[in-house]
Amino acid sequence: MIRHAIRRLPGHFESIPATTPGSGGYRYKRRTNKTIREKERDYGHTKPNVLTGKLRQAVLSRVRVTATQHKGTLKTRGTAEHPLAGFQQREIEARTLREVKEDVKWQEKEYARLAQTEKYRRKRRRKVG
Repeated sequence: MIRHAIRRLPGHFESIPATTPGSGGYRYKRRTNKTIREKERDYGHTKPNVLTGKLRQAVLSRVRVTATQHKGTLKTRGTAEHPLAGFQQREIEARTLREVKEDVKWQEKEYARLAQTEKYRRKRRRKVG
């Protein structure tokens, strides 16, 4: 999940296919045409969950990852000045099916690689005899 937070979470604030409202992998909620027009006029962009960029900065700096050997979760929080609405939190914390599959594949390779290192090699010797 730390890898996801570092590599993919910033993409949740960019205009990419996964953040397309309604059909993207993160299932972003469609914003009204009025909101989109005003955002384009006043701020010069239509990036999702970004107005001035302070919420993005707050969220990316306050990500909390918890993990066990079975499951990892990622929690995002806003600040008092830049609160994070519930639907925004769900959008930002979401992972696409493709990302989940990539993570599983990476974890399998990483487990196999780490299992060969001296740190995780078998410590106990078998008794012969």
